[in-house]
Amino acid sequence: MEYDQIIRTATFFAPSTFIAAVAYATVFCILTQPANSAAAIHFGGRVVRRGHQRFYKTQLRQLDWVYYGSGSQETAKDIEKVNRMHANIWKQLPGTFSDLYEAHMSVISMGYFEQWMRKLVGSQNEMHHKVKVAWPQWGERVCDHFHTEPSDGRRSMALNFSRTFEEIKTFGLRFDTIACEEESTPELLQKGHETAEAFNSQFCELCCLQWLGRDVILTFTPPGSRRRQNLGEPHRPVSAVIKSLLKLFFDLSDELLPDPAKPNLPYVRERLLATNLNKTVKTIKMYRTKQDKSFIAVGLLALVLLPAIYFYINYRL
Repeated sequence: MEYDQIIRTATFFAPSTFIAAVAYATVFCILTQPANSAAAIHFGGRVVRRGHQRFYKTQLRQLDWVYYGSGSQETAKDIEKVNRMHANIWKQLPGTFSDLYEAHMSVISMGYFEQWMRKLVGSQNEMHHKVKVAWPQWGERVCDHFHTEPSDGRRSMALNFSRTFEEIKTFGLRFDTIACEEESTPELLQKGHETAEAFNSQFCELCCLQWLGRDVILTFTPPGSRRRQNLGEPHRPVSAVIKSLLKLFFDLSDELLPDPAKPNLPYVRERLLATNLNKTVKTIKMYRTKQDKSFIAVGLLALVLLPAIYFYINYRL
């Protein structure tokens, strides 16, 4: 279908996988506000124990949906696997997969997050209008493969899905105003907070220094979500620099830099398919340990060299 090809092109020619990592962590900070979502995602602790593995498997799954198309048999079969995973959770936590608005937000976020970032940083351009037209159709078809738990009649999760991009935008903004804390308990609020912090830590370990990565996620997490999840606020000077750099990235990509000759994300997908994702946690931790040692070595070297250079210059004078 035409909208499948539009989404495929827009996704696979995306300029950066870094933004996908930011979106993953930020969206799940948002999604774990409602009580049912907090309980479901906290259950089993995968995001705490195997956070990087969960990230890459989620990324591969979503790239497959884009690659094969929203209405394809491959996408339907893959989402049915997700439904079966959800079934193992709802047996222990009844009611966790029956709120349609939570399912809608998980899919809508895939399409709306870039627009949210562009608005937040003051980018010159919005998402392409053809992509805006295609996203609601693509998202509704994907959401239709998900269903509620048997006790709720296995209803399609696509019921009342947003039909236009303007409705998607309105839905995303309204989601941040839902008083989730009034429908939750102290225990579930704590689970939501712990899960959001786990997604935040996973991003920091994967992409950034801890202090910088946290400010990146807090900058793009809506204010209502930050407050309900008790995440705190980003440092204003750091947040301002982050927004300025991302605005520059968007504006340069849109106006000055040539369009990529080859799509980047199909290569990422192929690499993920060829990788044993069960070993990603160990691999990334080893890489980060080496990187931390390198930072320490550079810091110690600077502590030795800078005074030596200072005294050498003064001695010479």
